[in-house]
Amino acid sequence: MQNYYYLTELKEEPHAVSNYLKKVLREMSEPLCPYDLYTQFRDLSALPCESRMNPVKDLVNKMPLINQRTFVFLIRFFLKVIS
Repeated sequence: MQNYYYLTELKEEPHAVSNYLKKVLREMSEPLCPYDLYTQFRDLSALPCESRMNPVKDLVNKMPLINQRTFVFLIRFFLKVIS
């Protein structure tokens, strides 16, 4: 895991990577955030940022395992991108 070789080849074209990620997420047969949890995730925006960590963890734990792993992978990836 953590093989970012392809991304290093595209460092001059960051929009290609983001467009590909958007396409993958858009074309998934089911959304990453399950429909039954969508409202609860949306409602987190009303909380102050510093109060969201535990509610987010609780919601992620309610997601199917594959969704959880994908969500965590994306968060780690985004942290790597911004660093």
